[in-house]
Amino acid sequence: MAGKYDDLARSILENVGGAENVTSVAHCITRVRFKLKDESRANTPKIEALKGVIQVIQANGQYQVVVGNIVEDVYDAVLEAGGLAGGGSAAEDEPEGEKTVASVIIDLISGIFQPILGPLAAAGIMKGLLALFTYFVPDFANDGLYTLLYTVADGFFYFLPVALAFSAARKFRMNEFTGVAIGVALVYPTMVALTSGEVLGSIDLGVAGTFSWYATALGIPIIMPASGYASSVIPVLLMVWFGSLVERWLKGWMPAALKMFLVPLATMTVSIVLGYLVIGPVATLITNLLSAAFSFIFQLPVVGAVLGSALVGGLWMCLVIFGFHWSLIPISIMNLNTLGHDYVLAATIGHGFALGAVIFAMYLRNRDERFRGIALPAMISAFFFGVTEPGIYGVALPNKRAFVVACLSSAVGGAIVGMTGALMYISGGLGVFNLLNFIDETPGGAGISHMVFAIVASLVSAVLAFVVEFVTYRPDAEEGAPELAPVQTEYERGTVCSPVTGSVVQLSETADPVFSSGAMGAGVAVSPAEETVFSPVSGTVLSAMPHAVGILADDGSEVLVHVGIDTVEMAGDGLTCHVQQDARVTAGDPIVAFSKAKVAAAGKQDTVFVIVTNTDDFASVQPREDGPVTAGSPIIHVTR
Repeated sequence: MAGKYDDLARSILENVGGAENVTSVAHCITRVRFKLKDESRANTPKIEALKGVIQVIQANGQYQVVVGNIVEDVYDAVLEAGGLAGGGSAAEDEPEGEKTVASVIIDLISGIFQPILGPLAAAGIMKGLLALFTYFVPDFANDGLYTLLYTVADGFFYFLPVALAFSAARKFRMNEFTGVAIGVALVYPTMVALTSGEVLGSIDLGVAGTFSWYATALGIPIIMPASGYASSVIPVLLMVWFGSLVERWLKGWMPAALKMFLVPLATMTVSIVLGYLVIGPVATLITNLLSAAFSFIFQLPVVGAVLGSALVGGLWMCLVIFGFHWSLIPISIMNLNTLGHDYVLAATIGHGFALGAVIFAMYLRNRDERFRGIALPAMISAFFFGVTEPGIYGVALPNKRAFVVACLSSAVGGAIVGMTGALMYISGGLGVFNLLNFIDETPGGAGISHMVFAIVASLVSAVLAFVVEFVTYRPDAEEGAPELAPVQTEYERGTVCSPVTGSVVQLSETADPVFSSGAMGAGVAVSPAEETVFSPVSGTVLSAMPHAVGILADDGSEVLVHVGIDTVEMAGDGLTCHVQQDARVTAGDPIVAFSKAKVAAAGKQDTVFVIVTNTDDFASVQPREDGPVTAGSPIIHVTR
């Protein structure tokens, strides 16, 4: 529990200049890493004097508070104490340098949509289940329970602008509830009711749609979509972004005594009024043009729907790897809102089934227990719940060919969707629950026929992927991945073995100030001659990252194996962890593989550190002297 570290977290926050001085916060395996607006406001001596803080390092634009093995608890407590929810990546640091326009857009979309995907999927699943049940039991639609459950299903979609406003406000770093006020204004009943009144005028812009207005403000038309802004996406995002600029500008010059009420008042007024008069119509224009562009591609004669769906289905997992898939989610929601159906994400129905089938085939052919332990949950996650990242990164992508098989099988499923004209009518769950999204509950509509088409596409994708992978997969000949075999060790209780073959270097002679000072505990370093790192003890994995593994040995020693100096900044590129947290390891088991070339190319040192982090629990922790060492030979002796 993080509660025991609340006082420490509050003290750290207070002495880094307060939460308002924190741009972002993340952590690696030993350090809470702050990005501060003004590092001169931080009181480093006071922080280093805090009980629980080992050292403070200022490097690479980061203010790093070294706390050792309690880092996750302290990090959680810092987020809670400072109200910094979602304040940083748990495993990676944000890279320095300029970002491309594409990366900024993807980051914004993913940051805004990720927090709401859970309730969005839950509401969609309920909507799909109700549609399926009422298809077979029509009278249930007249029952009060149906009304209550439909409120669960449709309420979140109707008020989607409010949820998006809150999430976007957080992403744009404005007051979240000012953002909510903007979102609420878009679904305010009086404004919604305007669209049911008399049309005062309209403009026909061809493929961009017809724009009508139902009222004027000082003679300026209030142009609104016929369905209003309920369930809309782009209008609220643009309005909140504009509001964040207004709020930031006002805070820059307004006296502190007036900020509390005048900043939100002015921000809300300007954003909502201009939102309805200017931003909303422009956003609607953008929405219509995007939908028209995709419609044009998918409606090309003969090959449009089939080719377009095959491309989306086949490339979807590639987009997931780079985070570009987020760019299609708003388009899908816009299609559902403007057209009543979506064909873009409909084409991805087969990807989870294809990936799950590929992994299942590999699971059946590969008898390695460690691999099977990773593959089985990844298969279940992809096949049943549509969460593909564990399977992509942990199983298919390292195999390369298996990933290609999954993508091609998904493309075939997408082509079937395009060929049959299957459409999604709601945005709901993933995996098997995604099939419910294809039910058309409108009177005289397609009913469950499109769900049947989706089932066929999913089955074809899964069967094709399974057969091809089962026939071609060779567990003993992984492409491009050398087999990592354990090494023989001289391990016994009270010893820590060398994790790698190389030359012993004393900590005091290394370039990492945290380790060389002994602040993390006694230990030793090895200049590695090889690229495979083995477990120095037998025990339980406490923490596992690409560059570092912490292990609780059977004799009670807590051993940290850290590969390289500042290699956390490589974000896993060139480093692969082969164990999971809470896993049991035996001395000599491979735990990390790394590329010396990539570490050097990143400008880092590949020194491997072996630290007994609970040194104070022992009477003696004695590292061996300098000289050559082989993996598995004793390198540290501990005595209680």
